[in-house]
Formats: sequence, C-alpha cells, structure tokens
Amino acid sequence: MSRPKAFDPDVALDRATDLFRRKGYAATSVGDLVEHTGLSRSSLYDTFGDKHALFLAALDRYRVRGSDFLSEVLENAESPMSGLRAYFDALAADCACPDEGRYGCLAVNAAAECAATDADTAERSAQNWNGMTQAFAALVRRAQEQGEITPDRDADALGHFLTNAVYGLRGLQTAGAPASAVRSVIDTTLDVLATPR
Repeated sequence: MSRPKAFDPDVALDRATDLFRRKGYAATSVGDLVEHTGLSRSSLYDTFGDKHALFLAALDRYRVRGSDFLSEVLENAESPMSGLRAYFDALAADCACPDEGRYGCLAVNAAAECAATDADTAERSAQNWNGMTQAFAALVRRAQEQGEITPDRDADALGHFLTNAVYGLRGLQTAGAPASAVRSVIDTTLDVLATPR
C-alpha cells in the first residue's frame, strides 16, 4: 500500500506555473523546479513526469484559470461592453504590476517560445486562442442584441480582433511598455468596437 503524498500537488503545480511564467521553458531547469516547488526530484518525476509534462500541465492550469476569469468577468457585468471594459481594466492592472507585470502571460510566452517546435505546446496555444476568441465572439453577439455594437459587424472577426488585442497587450507587457501605452491600446480597441459602421 502506497503512502499518501506529503505535499499538495496543486500547490506544487502553481509554483511550477509561476516559475515557467517568470523564466520560460528553456531557461527553467529541473533543479530550478525542485527548488521553487519544494519537491524532491523523485517526487516531481513521480507526480508530474518529466519537465516537459510538467510544463504542459502548467499550461493547462493557466489556460483553465484564465478562461474561468474571463467568463466570470464577462458574465457578471451589467452589460457586454461594461464586462469587456472590466476585463481589459483588469488586464491593464496586471500589466502595470511592478513585480509581476514584466513577466507577461504564460500562454503568450509559451506560444512565442515553443509552439513552432513543439506540437504539444502548439495544440495548447491553439486551444487558448480558440477559447478566448469564442468567448469574445459570444460577447459581441450579446452586445449586438443589446444595441451596444451594430448588428452588421462580423462577431467572429471581432472575436479574433479582441483576442489579438489581448496577445498584443501581453507582448507590450513583457517589452516593458509604459502603462500609458497599454491604456491607449485598450481605449482604441474598445473605440473600434463602438464605432458605428
């Protein structure tokens, strides 16, 4: 009979996710993961497999949490456009965070670093993009039903447009762009949606 684990795998995965976000995949060694998670090498391998498997688990965790946060903000708002504004405001606040902001988004960083050469990362990157795009497109349709966006606009195209804005903002974040630049992009993005056609 195996002994129960003396650690919380969820806490260890959260710590690994944080480290991959900060350092990227290639620059994170197994030794770094052992030190940051507090696990022994044997516990790390027994629980998560190798470094690559742990990275994929971190990407999955990050995507689910990001999707849940997006859905919560959009669904709890008074209107679709106010929900969109709230989401981008939260994104701006994250970008401006002096300690964490410079590390950007794990999903975007992973896509840039690994998706071109790793099929598993590419698959997760596509899932992240598609999930976000579908959520934004659904929001646009609700906004059209409520008269906030004109009905002749292509909701799917705007969903891609908004997802592209999020990825671009995350790129600005890691590049160290000032908060004023991030806010300018957000304001312009929302103005484009509200512009009558």
